[in-house]
Amino acid sequence: MNPAIATLRDFYDTWCDGYSDVITVQAKYSIPTWLKENEPLLAPGKKEALDLGCADGFIGKQICKLRPEYSFDGVDFSPKMVDASKKVYASCICYDLEKGLPQQVAAKQYDVVFATSCLEFIQNHNQRFQEIAKILKPNGRFWLTVEKIETDSIKEVFGVKKVFYSTSQEIEALLADSGFAIKQIEEKAAYVSVHHSITTQYFCIIAEKTRTPD
Repeated sequence: MNPAIATLRDFYDTWCDGYSDVITVQAKYSIPTWLKENEPLLAPGKKEALDLGCADGFIGKQICKLRPEYSFDGVDFSPKMVDASKKVYASCICYDLEKGLPQQVAAKQYDVVFATSCLEFIQNHNQRFQEIAKILKPNGRFWLTVEKIETDSIKEVFGVKKVFYSTSQEIEALLADSGFAIKQIEEKAAYVSVHHSITTQYFCIIAEKTRTPD
């Protein structure tokens, strides 16, 4: 593993206890509100869901308040976060998403995939999005956030250079190239950095699979 990624992983390990409280209370994390606002775009009924960069299962817990019949798998690079997620998810795998999707996930088919607050730390989005399209069922949904570049954006964390987008058109084009059509996209103030008091802006996107990439 890249040493910088390993340092970031270790930070999330130490942050695991109390993670959900910190992001909701101190960081004023707005993604749960975005999920709730777009509840009509969450298909009803029993669904197989995948949470990439799942941390302690926070997003799955928010979704299950709206759709308790959903079953979640998770992937995260932090061993302690994975252990925490296993308490609420059907399964959770410790894996560095920079390498792609783990084999156990790539062999399955999902109704919906979530990737929130993790893609800024993962390079080569085109390849990752194509891999996600391949594991989604026809017309499956992909809920994701990507970070918008601002003049005061934090450009790297523990030596890990972050991935940014300047406009929504950039990410729309990339998703279209990977087999997705945009159902909804909006810009939101996502959270306030606990250490720097800087507000991070996201493009919050709901996309639907239209084809399987070659």
